[in-house]
Amino acid sequence: MRVLRAPAKRFLPFQAYSAHPLGARPRSGANRGLACAHCGQLGTFVPDREWSDLQFVPADRLRVVDDTQLDLLNWKPALPPGPVTLRGAYVTLEPLNAPNHTPALWDASQGRDELWDWMADGPFATRLDLQRSLEQKQASTSAVFLAIIPARTGLVAGYASFMRAELAHGVIEVGNILMTPALQRTTEATEAMFLMASHVFDHLGYRRYEWKCNAKNAPSRHAALRYGFGFEGIFRQHMVIKGRSRDTAWFAMLDHEWPTRKRAFEAWLDPDNFDEAGRQKQPLKAEG
Repeated sequence: MRVLRAPAKRFLPFQAYSAHPLGARPRSGANRGLACAHCGQLGTFVPDREWSDLQFVPADRLRVVDDTQLDLLNWKPALPPGPVTLRGAYVTLEPLNAPNHTPALWDASQGRDELWDWMADGPFATRLDLQRSLEQKQASTSAVFLAIIPARTGLVAGYASFMRAELAHGVIEVGNILMTPALQRTTEATEAMFLMASHVFDHLGYRRYEWKCNAKNAPSRHAALRYGFGFEGIFRQHMVIKGRSRDTAWFAMLDHEWPTRKRAFEAWLDPDNFDEAGRQKQPLKAEG
């Protein structure tokens, strides 16, 4: 099993682009550095109505790749994801192990059924039910699940997976992301997503890294933009999850965009970016 460590570098933050729905109002406070791809207005946008009732503006400022400049005659398929341990300064990701990780995940998710609102499975009535679900994930041949373990506690507090890998085309997705309260809005959560992206681009050789979520899942959409994924549109009636129709919001990051995003992650994760209370001095920003 390989163990990879994140490098420590510095970089000045940069600007992000996203598209916001018509009729949405800007929210003051968090993510004021984001700019709408359609109108350029700053701020994170919160819909006044349900997502399904809104028309969506195309992200027309996302840079279209000129395929005439991409020489892929010598292109080699990407490597398949496999069990790997990724170590950073604040968090470690390791292969999901149902017997070892069930107790901490059960404790971290108890009484918080809302954690499973946007997931394909859960909530679970018993710890055994959770363990059986983790066993299925551990044995999956279509996704590689990694447990997320903050260094400050040493206890698993969530998981995520590499999934839908298309080696010939160099496309892979990060998904099945569970963040318990111990991880939500933390440095550890951000570093976990950085480590996974770095592994995809720097070690496995992918060209495209995807993030997809329920179009009504505003926190996930905001997270994707913050991490540097560009919004690409909505697939309507894309899936049926837990007996409900799901419209899916698609986001992606490309290999030629990664170096800039990588430097922004590294600058944000630098200890000098946090005060004595652990508060960030500069927000993480990503360019679309």
